[in-house]
This record gives sequence, structure tokens and C-alpha cells, in this order.
Amino acid sequence: MKQFAFAIFSVLVLAMFSCKKDYQSLVSYDTQSIQNYISTNNLTMTAGDSGIYYNVIKPGDTGTPLTDTDQIFYAFTIRTLDGKFVSTDTVLNRVSNYVGLTSAALPYGLQFGIKKYLQKRNGIIRLLIPSKQAYGVNGYKSSDGVINIPGNESLDYTVYLYNVKNQLAYDTVQIRNYIKKII
Repeated sequence: MKQFAFAIFSVLVLAMFSCKKDYQSLVSYDTQSIQNYISTNNLTMTAGDSGIYYNVIKPGDTGTPLTDTDQIFYAFTIRTLDGKFVSTDTVLNRVSNYVGLTSAALPYGLQFGIKKYLQKRNGIIRLLIPSKQAYGVNGYKSSDGVINIPGNESLDYTVYLYNVKNQLAYDTVQIRNYIKKII
């Protein structure tokens, strides 16, 4: 009886290990999907820290490099790499915050990329953020359902960091620029 039980146990262990599948790690999946996205869209990006890729479109030119205590205002566009979610510059895509103050509604990679790679006001940067530095496995869904980013989704951000500190100042600049265009 012991030999029969041992034989059954051995067969079960052998079966269990023979069915083991190799799964791609999330980091390698994110890296591969971002590199495919860069290649498919003919982008010129630089590999940064934590799997973030970036391209400084317009270097910031105003003030000293940003510190955690600086208040900044920026607008952004966001898209998932699969293109299923796209949000352009709307009221929802405008942020007034301190550089060092994290927000649950904004990915860590976005805040990190602005501070580390753009560094100054009045600049534009494009960031490709891996899912781990974005919204992770849970994704993000706003309470009103307008924003719905699935889990494990890497993101493409274009950030416009203005030389203003709040929405009123931003709106004033936008109105003045518009008036200059039509006159």
C-alpha cells in the first residue's frame, strides 16, 4: 500500500512540474510593449529610470530646476499604448500642485518624469510610463466613469509645464494668446 501511495504521489509531483509554464514578467512585458510602441510610431525616446522613456520636446527655460516645494501648473494629453483610451487637454487634464506632493489620481511616473527630466517651467515633455509606474495592476477609474484605464496598461503622456501656478493664470495666458492670434 505504501508503494502504491508513493507511486501516485510521484506521478502527481511529476505532472505538476511538467505543466509549469514560463510567464513573462510584468517588467519585461512593459519594456517590450513600450519598445514596440516606439518602433511602430517612429518615436525618438530616451530610456530613463524605472522603465520610463522620455523625449524633451521643448526644454524648460524658466527659473531654477524644480524642487519638491515648487508649485507648478501643467496640462497634458494621455493615451494608453493600445489606443483604447485617449484624453486630450480638458479641464480634467490640468493640474496645479506642488512638485513633491503625490496624487492618487496621477501616476507616480508622471510626477517623477516632470521633476527628473523636464526640470524647469515653460517646457514640453513626452513620457512613456510603464504600468508599474502608472496605475499598476488595478488600473484607474474615476468616480464619474469618464476615465477608465485598465490594469497593467502603460501610458503615453505629453506634458505642457507652464510658467504659471494655477488655473486662473493659465486661462489668462490662453485668452491673451488667443486674442493675439485673431487680431
